[in-house]
Amino acid sequence: MIHGNRLILGTVLMFAAGLTTAADENAAKKEAAKESPTKLEIKGTFEAGKTAEISLSPKAWTTCITSKAVRHGAIVKRGQPIVWLDTEKLEEQIKTAENALALSTLALKQSELDLQIAQSRQPLDLNVAKKAKATTDESLSYFLTTELPRLKATTKRILDSAKFRLEYAQEEFDQLEKMYKADDLTEETEELILKQARRAIDARKFSLDSVTISTRRKLNHDLPKQQAGLVDAAKSGGLDYHHTRATAPLTLAKKKLEHEKTAQDRKKAAEKLGKLKKDRQLAIIKAPIDGIVYYGRASRGKWSDKTKVDSQLRPGGTVTPKQVFITIVSQQPLMVRVNLEEKNLHRIRPGMAGVATPIGFPGKHLDVNVVRISRIPIAAGVFDCLLRVKPSVRPSAIRPGMTCTVTFPTKSKKSKAKGNK
Repeated sequence: MIHGNRLILGTVLMFAAGLTTAADENAAKKEAAKESPTKLEIKGTFEAGKTAEISLSPKAWTTCITSKAVRHGAIVKRGQPIVWLDTEKLEEQIKTAENALALSTLALKQSELDLQIAQSRQPLDLNVAKKAKATTDESLSYFLTTELPRLKATTKRILDSAKFRLEYAQEEFDQLEKMYKADDLTEETEELILKQARRAIDARKFSLDSVTISTRRKLNHDLPKQQAGLVDAAKSGGLDYHHTRATAPLTLAKKKLEHEKTAQDRKKAAEKLGKLKKDRQLAIIKAPIDGIVYYGRASRGKWSDKTKVDSQLRPGGTVTPKQVFITIVSQQPLMVRVNLEEKNLHRIRPGMAGVATPIGFPGKHLDVNVVRISRIPIAAGVFDCLLRVKPSVRPSAIRPGMTCTVTFPTKSKKSKAKGNK
């Protein structure tokens, strides 16, 4: 009886142990499956491995207006025209620049002549100013030392002569009057002679008054005025000489600078004309490589600014310089760009193979290989990953900009455990 009970108890314990082992194994399998899935799927974008960005970099052309352009998505060959620009405004700028160059050439010739004359005139002007100063100094010196004393003496002599004539006339009248009182001449004759003598006295008085007035004016006004004029002339001559002497080098230096500026302006006018003529080559833009025309610029497989570029490439639209408005996309090689999460970095490595399934063609499967993974994140927790599509299996319907799902097969812990066994 006791033996039978022990047997039953042992059987129960063994059964319970078996259940515990099975439960542990199932939990381990679930945990392993959770920690290491059998495949990794990542969203990706097809992009071209070779592209050529088209932008304008005119040297002087200010307004680039579109005449016509090939459509978005057109397939073009290298050297094929893809954009035609209206050159009407450019030709107007060239004509204006040609006139500006002609005027600046004439201005340069005139500047050269002015500089030569200025260089020749500098010593002549200094000599003229020096002689003018010497002349005014000499005139003032002569006036003060010789002419002024002589003029004063002459003026006084004229006044004295007038006084003497009046005195002589008065004395003559007095003698006649005494004489006529003593002789027996007729009274009529006496009166006539005395009358003439009185008139002579009046004339001498009037003459003396006039000479006195003119003498005063000459001594008090005319001669001082003449002296002041000569003094001012001498001062002005001295200032002119010193001014000419001081400014002549400055004037010549200014002429040289003006000539250099004129030469520089002429050089700039010639350069601008050359740039405008060179910009003529931009009037017809050609494809640098074979490929597909995409409006706008690609960034990591995605296109931007297409709507804006559409308006620029319509007839009459204005293309913005130094802005990529067209990208020529080569059809080979085809790449896939993916955002690799940081948590999956340990699962993907360069050279690893995967399969890309286009979203638009789910029945197509393209073999891909990892080309490179960025060493630093491109965003928080995201790394850039580039894959190459094998050319031999590339469907012609796949174009850059389309999306796909990239699948990378991975081994689970169960598979590793079986391999170890």
